[in-house]
Amino acid sequence: MQAKDKGLVWGLLEAAGDVNDGVRQTVASSLITLGHQHPPLVLTAIHKFISSPQTAPKVHVQSMLYNVAENIIRECGEKINDAEVISTWMDGAVKLLTLPSVAPDLQEAASGFMVALGSCPVHCNAVMECLVAQIQTGMLPSQSVIETLGALAAGNVTGTVPYYKIILGLLVGCLPAVKQESLKNAICVMINKFTEAILEAVENKEPDPNISLESYVTESAAIFELLVNLWIKNSTTSVRHEAILCLGHLSHLLPTDKLEELAGLVVTTILSMYRKTSCPYNLTFSLALIMDALIKKKITEGMRFHVDHLLSSLFTQVCVSPNYTEPFTVKNHYEVLRCYELLGGQYPENVVAHLLLRLENASYQQRVGSLMVIKHLINSKTLSAENVASLTTTLISILHDPNSKVVKSVTQVIVALCHNNHLTPQSGAPFITYLVKHSAGLPSPQTRRPSLAEPEEESVPVVCRRVLHLLATTVEAAFPLLWPLLLTFVCTTEHEASLPTTMGCLAHLAKTISEFNEQEPLLVGSPGPPTSPVLLSRLLVLSCTPGNDVGVSALTLLQGLASQVSPRVVEPWEKDLPQLLATLQDLTEKVDLEPSAIQMWHESLRDFLSDTITNIDSEEYTMNLGKAQVRQNKNCISQKDFISHYLL
Repeated sequence: MQAKDKGLVWGLLEAAGDVNDGVRQTVASSLITLGHQHPPLVLTAIHKFISSPQTAPKVHVQSMLYNVAENIIRECGEKINDAEVISTWMDGAVKLLTLPSVAPDLQEAASGFMVALGSCPVHCNAVMECLVAQIQTGMLPSQSVIETLGALAAGNVTGTVPYYKIILGLLVGCLPAVKQESLKNAICVMINKFTEAILEAVENKEPDPNISLESYVTESAAIFELLVNLWIKNSTTSVRHEAILCLGHLSHLLPTDKLEELAGLVVTTILSMYRKTSCPYNLTFSLALIMDALIKKKITEGMRFHVDHLLSSLFTQVCVSPNYTEPFTVKNHYEVLRCYELLGGQYPENVVAHLLLRLENASYQQRVGSLMVIKHLINSKTLSAENVASLTTTLISILHDPNSKVVKSVTQVIVALCHNNHLTPQSGAPFITYLVKHSAGLPSPQTRRPSLAEPEEESVPVVCRRVLHLLATTVEAAFPLLWPLLLTFVCTTEHEASLPTTMGCLAHLAKTISEFNEQEPLLVGSPGPPTSPVLLSRLLVLSCTPGNDVGVSALTLLQGLASQVSPRVVEPWEKDLPQLLATLQDLTEKVDLEPSAIQMWHESLRDFLSDTITNIDSEEYTMNLGKAQVRQNKNCISQKDFISHYLL
């Protein structure tokens, strides 16, 4: 760097304290740009400017310059091999971290610099040795040092893990003397990060292929007992919650006998604390961690005594809808489901009995809660097929519940059952009928302004239409459930309002699963799909009125059913139906249709029907077709019935 460049850097530093915020931001940006090009020299200049009594700026400017240095280190730290520059900055940063009179903003900036430096593999050892030296047996550590170590554990697992055993050993002698609540919280957070890093290192066998959880059992057990005996009895809620969460993390590092001895006490404490807190996320997260550790260490018999109490406490929480403006309520909700998953894997009989009871004899809130848990357990493949079957049987008994929240929850369970292949055409028929029934109707009018605490709700018909479309287009396991069952709803007047959804699904299925059409006769009449003449008559009636997608779907369905209608129409329809479809699609896209265009369309359908009757060449078929048209005219009062009569 030329002398003029050094002068430029110094000039920028002198302007760093300008009263104008825009000027300060420009100075910081310029220093970062120069620092990326000449990192050692810019860092040296900044440190000299901060340290010199003649030029030392105000605290907020020092914080800004530490942030500049952090940015340079994150970008270019690997390239800096000047040990003196690194040592000088570390000494200055550690001094700020350990002095009690330093402003919090400046300590935070110094901590960020040390984390950035320690995240560089080439400098990690130097940083960790410097920080570990600040923790001494019998002396309280600085809170800023503890917070920095915790942040480093998350930022550089490989480089920091070798130092954890030393740090945890030093902490054992310090914990009883800690009185400051914020320091207790910081220590708990740091231990949590250490534990997560240790588990990751053991799983990946880095940095030491011989690393194991057994290396940390002595220190972990000592800290666990201190937290149980001292900190979870603290009068401050935040300390109790952080200590409980720390116990959850440490449970994975405990020896089996110690975990078996103390787990019951911790679980009982958590259950008692639920009644006294409005934000139980830490408690639930810790509970999930402890249960996970118990299962991995195969300590399950000792927990059986607590299962019913656990299920009761968890169910109370799952019935409370998460507030989406408060992230911790959402996180707690997912941790509750995780606890159910862990319990369901080990104690399926207890969990299934618990859910069945609340499905059968419960308020709608409890039904929604139990349905939410059932959906999660099905998707997570926690329960056996037999247990899912017992839940499915009970689920059929609540299909009469008209509550909109229950209906929406049932639709989600149906998707899970279909996706995980738990339904057969016979067992799935009530659920598909349920979806078709509820897909009819208009959205409910909005009676109140939507709350920011929950996503805007869709109406029941919209949800059911979306679910049917999803099953028919993306869930292959649901195809045998929908086809040919949906055909039975095409010709019934009670399901006419559902036709737009039903026909769209059928049209897609007819194109997707054509191999089903080649099997044994499909159009056999009640109680199965309608007979060929009845269905042909109905689909042509639905095609008479352009302007909606039902007609297009009806002709598309006819294409897929050609071989089932009659083998004699397969070849003629391959020629005629694509032309009719193209014409109908053009008419549907137009806003205003001339009467003559509609008349020509009716003539085309009449010609198609006439050719079809000629090709089939069966007096019986023609008679049955006429009877089907007459029945439609009697059952319906719409314009389409007049048109069907006209076609014949």
